[in-house]
Amino acid sequence: DMFEHPQVAAEQMIASHVHPNLGEYRAFAGPLVHNAHKDISNERRAPLLGEHTEEVLMDFGLTVEEIHAAQDKGAFG
Repeated sequence: DMFEHPQVAAEQMIASHVHPNLGEYRAFAGPLVHNAHKDISNERRAPLLGEHTEEVLMDFGLTVEEIHAAQDKGAFG
């Protein structure tokens, strides 16, 4: 019911996203929005499980080769 509430619409609190597996869906936008920056079109969907694993591990200092070796050994999916 909240998606249809007039106040939610007036405050532009609903964001549309496209999930790679499930298609388009609506979600609540972040609750803290500065009036001068009301555009919520830059919000992103939640990542898929493991979508950023390599990027995160590289931030911790692992090389691509180390990550792939760990993945080949079944350390993560």
